[in-house]
Amino acid sequence: LRATETSIGALLNDTVLKLDNTVKAAEQNIHDEVALVETNIDKYKRTTQDQFSMENSFMIWQLAGTFTVLACLISMWHLTAHLRSFRRPFVQRKVL
Repeated sequence: LRATETSIGALLNDTVLKLDNTVKAAEQNIHDEVALVETNIDKYKRTTQDQFSMENSFMIWQLAGTFTVLACLISMWHLTAHLRSFRRPFVQRKVL
C-alpha cells in the first residue's frame, strides 16, 4: 500500500511539473502574441493618423482653391461691369 501511495505521489508530482511547464509555455506564447498585436496596432495607428493628416491637408488646399477661383470670377465680373459703363475715363480710370 505504501509503495502504491509513493508511486501515485510521484506520478502526481510529475504531472504537476509537466502542467506547470505547459502553463508557463502557454503564458509566454500569449505574452509574445500580445506584444506582436500591440506593435501592429501602433503601426496601424501611425499609418492611419498620417493618412488623415494628408486628407485634411488636401481638403484645406481644395477649399482655399475653390474660394480663390470664386473671388477671381467675382472680380472679373465687377471689372467687366465697370468697363461696360466706362463713360468718363479721366474719373473712372482709378476704379479699374
